Amino acid sequence: PPSPPPSPPPPLPPPPPSPPSPPPPPPPSPPPPPPPPISSIAEMTANWAGMFVPSPSFGGVVGLRAHSKAIIGSTYKFHYPTMQLQGTSIPDGTYAMHGGCGNINGVKGCSTFCQNLGLTITAGWTIPCGTGYPSGINAVVADGSPSRTDTCMYRNTDVAAGTGYVRYTQAATCGNSMSNCVCDV
Repeated sequence: PPSPPPSPPPPLPPPPPSPPSPPPPPPPSPPPPPPPPISSIAEMTANWAGMFVPSPSFGGVVGLRAHSKAIIGSTYKFHYPTMQLQGTSIPDGTYAMHGGCGNINGVKGCSTFCQNLGLTITAGWTIPCGTGYPSGINAVVADGSPSRTDTCMYRNTDVAAGTGYVRYTQAATCGNSMSNCVCDV
């Protein structure tokens, strides 16, 4: 008789199970947010004693001071602010600010002050009319030169360039002075 057909080869054993895949790496963490401005703003002490130095500078501002400040939640209120300017449309120096009873010049000046702190001007900010800064301001704005005049200024723009500054009057008698500037985080 004929021989039986050869038997098929035995089936191959199943391949060993693959080791489990490692889990995918976690997505990269977003960069940490910048620190809140309070640590820098804390350097601004009473009676214009401490100065905040913005980095980077916005609008030619190289220093900010205030007669006093109040912090209410995420809102910062700076009483009688000053700005030290360099390379702007007016001579370099420290200036008190004309608030214009909250008109556009006051808004642009306060906005520039806030932007240099990494903040924004509070929506609807306005101030009452009034005259002059508190006593002691002349020493702040003199910049070592007691004969310096026109130490109050206003700004009619809030662009990054140091333009739009206009010398106004002396700080001690500045008409419609900036009694406060209010900024939000």
